[in-house]
Amino acid sequence: NEDNYNGTTASGTQIGATNMQQAWLECFQFFSTIIQEAYLKSNMLKVLYVPGNHDTFSGHTVLLALERYFEDSDIEFDTTQEVFKAILLDKVMICATHGHKSNIKKLPLIFATSFPQYWSEANARECFTGHFHHEVVSQDVGIVLRQMPTRNVVDQWSKDNGFTTSQEKMFIVEYNKDELKSIIVV
Repeated sequence: NEDNYNGTTASGTQIGATNMQQAWLECFQFFSTIIQEAYLKSNMLKVLYVPGNHDTFSGHTVLLALERYFEDSDIEFDTTQEVFKAILLDKVMICATHGHKSNIKKLPLIFATSFPQYWSEANARECFTGHFHHEVVSQDVGIVLRQMPTRNVVDQWSKDNGFTTSQEKMFIVEYNKDELKSIIVV
């Protein structure tokens, strides 16, 4: 949630006083475990980094360390700072953006024009965002938009700004080759 040892986001908003060394290590452990398990259970693994507005530097350093940690594997890492990303998984287009750079209503057109080959080949299209930290699912012109909630601890800044109503949960989303197969709440 913070970008540096000063307790601020990438844009300079004062959030709090997180132990950044502990947070970095916990983040690395969390994602390395997920990546390792996914790698063991899949034929191909691609990890996408999607930059957000809070932790542009600190989040990116975790990803770069993970890429180095798994460098002897055939895991593909997308470490670019591109805000809008997409992959085609068989016939499912999976799009991702943090959500702070564009209104969610513009995302179908952004992804259709930015990734026309994926858009035309896909039988199903899904887009994941997270900026507003609460769950919203909608469908618009051939794509399902999933604004995801957060499991962040409610800090003082969030309390002061009234950001206390999000349900703390995460999802595992599974696809078959043509469509959504299941969603598991964790």
